[in-house]
Amino acid sequence: MAGIVSAICAYLCLGGVVNGQFIPALTGESLRIVGGVFCIIAALDSLTTIFLYQNRRTQMAICWSIILTAVVGAFFFVWIALAIPFVFLAWRSIRADERLVRSIDRIR
Repeated sequence: MAGIVSAICAYLCLGGVVNGQFIPALTGESLRIVGGVFCIIAALDSLTTIFLYQNRRTQMAICWSIILTAVVGAFFFVWIALAIPFVFLAWRSIRADERLVRSIDRIR
């Protein structure tokens, strides 16, 4: 969900819909472009985290970097902050999985 929200934010930040047509925002407004870059970084990191299911510690570290990216990106485009709760929920679930695996290893 965080990747989808970030991708939508990147779409909205780097362009808009005027009279039914997509108008890119690359004609100035450098703050919107910077906000779009942060949205793209958060979206790509969110999607790559999915494929790192073998390494939960790396997943948790990337989740914190996504949260940091979203917080910094929120200074340029506020809507990226909508991804933060989804990333936090993902981090919490990954942490629970890591704790479960460690407790099973202790039993052995």
